[in-house]
This record gives sequence, structure tokens and C-alpha cells, in this order.
Amino acid sequence: MSRVLVINGPNLDQLGRRQPEIYGRTTLAELEAELKPLGEALDLDVVFFQGNEEAALVERIGAVAGDPDVAGVVINPAALTHYSRALGDALANLSQPVVEVHISNVLEREGFRRRSAIPASYRIYGRGIEGYSWAIRHLANRLSWKTETFRYGPLPDQYGDLRLPPGQEQGLCVLIHGGLWLHQWTADTTEGIAVDLARRGFLTVNLEYRRPGMGGGWPETFDDLRSALVQLPAVTGIEPERIALIGHSAGGTMALWAAAFHPGPVLAMAPFPDLALAASDPVWSGPMLRLLDGDHPSLDLYSPQHRSPPLGPTLLAAAQKDSVSPLSLINAYVEKFEGTDFLSCEGEHNSFLEPSSNAWGLASDWLKARKVTL
Repeated sequence: MSRVLVINGPNLDQLGRRQPEIYGRTTLAELEAELKPLGEALDLDVVFFQGNEEAALVERIGAVAGDPDVAGVVINPAALTHYSRALGDALANLSQPVVEVHISNVLEREGFRRRSAIPASYRIYGRGIEGYSWAIRHLANRLSWKTETFRYGPLPDQYGDLRLPPGQEQGLCVLIHGGLWLHQWTADTTEGIAVDLARRGFLTVNLEYRRPGMGGGWPETFDDLRSALVQLPAVTGIEPERIALIGHSAGGTMALWAAAFHPGPVLAMAPFPDLALAASDPVWSGPMLRLLDGDHPSLDLYSPQHRSPPLGPTLLAAAQKDSVSPLSLINAYVEKFEGTDFLSCEGEHNSFLEPSSNAWGLASDWLKARKVTL
């Protein structure tokens, strides 16, 4: 079993007591107790270290260098993030992947918190204490399947992680992550199902794209998806009819948007099809304001419910306990566009992101049944 080292920096021994309105009420001991069984489920031995002094952290990181039993490092350097060259140099000396984690949304706090001296391979922030769990999952997925980078544009978020299946691929699956178009939610959230599809024999591209606050918004966020789809046939040698789009939440909405011009299968999990109604929705209203940023485009340009019918086979999947994406809007889309498939399954909004869940199992079985991808 590979080992993952979780390092917490200064003052994180005070978790649960220090500024709980920002950092939550979970204590460090409780956090470690949650991460240990998660690691075991992912075939990882998660070990922990917390230090309040820079020298102690540098020394612990130095002990990891060259250790074949340590497969990766998750680190929350706390205040040292922003100025510790010593910590950055120690981490740069590691051959293992390093995931930088922050509980709060550091990009929307004081200006100094936006700067990082940490040479991380991935950065997770603004997801609360759950950011640590996402970091462990990210490492597990990266360790289980090699990736190649597909770049469809020159900007940092214009890329996708490509995973090659063993043997002859059945088709190409493009995964579009959700997260209400908030910049703290990134492509790592769909990595687990990307790995699952690769194991099933699909070539996968787990797509990142610009979100509001990171160069995105309307139309840039949607243009990124279109640009990637235009380039992928030449890059992979797979014709568009054999390229399936798989989106979750906001990503499912984007997949439905693309269904109006994309001829391949589309699997939209927990989407919000009618963006005309987003302004009055308690969950989606804020994200829509950020996405449009004062623009008022015609609904047929960006709202799936108001666009042309899907060109290829399309499935809308809904979880029965979903409190984020209203079932009524999903039903309205299915009723409007004849021939669109519908799936109702057990689970909550994010159940589709768990490879072992009933929700993902049923949704992914639909892909296998689409002869166009075989």
C-alpha cells in the first residue's frame, strides 16, 4: 500500500477553535480520523504531520525525498504559503506529486493570500475541510492512471487530462466538471469517473475550462468547450460521432448546450437546463450573475432549454435526493425534446461523481449501450 503524507502548517493544530467562521469546527484530530479510512478505501496509507515552525516542516519534507514508499504529499502550509522560500525549495526537491490545500477561498480574501511560494502539482482551495478529501482522491486517481496533457488554448485553464485505455479504445469520452462555474471547483472532481471509464476501455479527456474570475464567463466558458471539441478529432483520430460528452451539474448544462451542434452522445448528469430560470433559483442565481456579468445574450445562445434539439443520443440523469438541480427542469427538457432519454436513480447531487455509486453505474451503462461509441 502506497503512503501519502498529509502536512499541516502553523496554527492548524487549532482547527475547530481558531476562527471557526472561516475554517470550520472540525478539529485536526477529527480531520485525520476522517482521512485515514478514506485513504484505506483508495488503497493508500495516509500519515500525518503538523508543525508550527518552518524548520520542522522543512525537515519532515526532506525526509520524504527519495522515499519510494511515499507516493505523494498533501500540504496546507497555512501562512507560510505566501512567503516561505525554504518550504518551497524543500517541496521542489521532491519527485512525488504535491497537492496544496487551503480550507478557505484564498483568492477571495486579502491580497497577500493570493500569492503562493509552493511548487505544487495541483492546488485545491475554498472547499472547506472537504478539500483534504478531494486532495487524497486526486492523488489516488493520478497514481492509478497515467495522464497526458491535451492543450486546446494558450491560457492556463485551457487543457484536458487525457487517459489512454488498455488495448483498443471504444470511443472518446469528454468529461466536463461542474461546481456552479465557481473557480474553486476544478477538473479533479470528475477524475474518479474518468479513471473508471478508462478502465472500461474508453479514451477519456477530463476537461478544464475558464470560469468567471479566471478569465471565463459568457461566452468564454462555453467557447472553451466548443474549441476543445473542434480540435479533439484531429488530435485523437476519433470522429465527432464517436465522441461522447459527459457533464455534471454546470458541466452537464454545458454538455446540453453543446448537444445542439455536437453529433455524438451526450450524458448530462444533474444539469440545470433552463438558464432563464436560474436568476430566481436560490442555488444558481449567484453563479448565473457571475457567469453573465451584466451581459444579456439571447436565450437561444446559452440556455439548453431554448436551443435547437440535440443532434445525437442524449440522456439526462437525475438523482432522487438532489437539492441543487431541480427535477422539474430536467423533466421539462425531456418533454420538449422528443427522443431524449431520462434516468432517475438513487443518490444526491454528487453521487454521479463516485465510481462505485448506483447513480454513476446506471449512467455509464447508458454509454456502453450507445452503439455509436463502439
